[in-house]
Amino acid sequence: MFLEAAVLGLLVGWARKGKLSRLGKLPLKSLFLVLLAFLIQLLLMVDYRYGGSLSSFAPYLHIISYLPLLAFIFLNRKLPGILVLGLGLALNLAVIAANGGTMPVSLENLPPRYQERLLSGSSSPFHSALTEETRLSFLGDIFQLPYGRGDMVSLGDIFLAAGLFWFIQQGMQEARQRET
Repeated sequence: MFLEAAVLGLLVGWARKGKLSRLGKLPLKSLFLVLLAFLIQLLLMVDYRYGGSLSSFAPYLHIISYLPLLAFIFLNRKLPGILVLGLGLALNLAVIAANGGTMPVSLENLPPRYQERLLSGSSSPFHSALTEETRLSFLGDIFQLPYGRGDMVSLGDIFLAAGLFWFIQQGMQEARQRET
């Protein structure tokens, strides 16, 4: 979904006579915070795949990994689309924090092979099955993408994709057009 949002953002940006080089000139502050969050989540995924020595800390580290992202959003809040990205992150963080560090996933439209992996706990350290006990279930991964292999997305993911689209296509425009 995020790849599609980025590609669509590029296409709309070009259609609006924008230039990719202008994205590189945007005054992004503290980009290392995004890298830090990515590294924390990568560490958790690698640890999970190779035995899970961090398994008791994984839910907390997953929640903590969102904090550098939220700081990045705050520092760059004046750039186009960044606040929409921040809303998506906040919605995802809310449901993840309310459910012990995992994103609840609806089994209803999930293909059977993914249901089995999710229920057995072998699919991801970041996801769990959505049940009646799930808190803020309306913010979980409850929407099935109408294409692909049956991926599920959350309301937060939709805002993240919209913010990414907006950031890219608007960031490709001249500075005077971005400010309007």
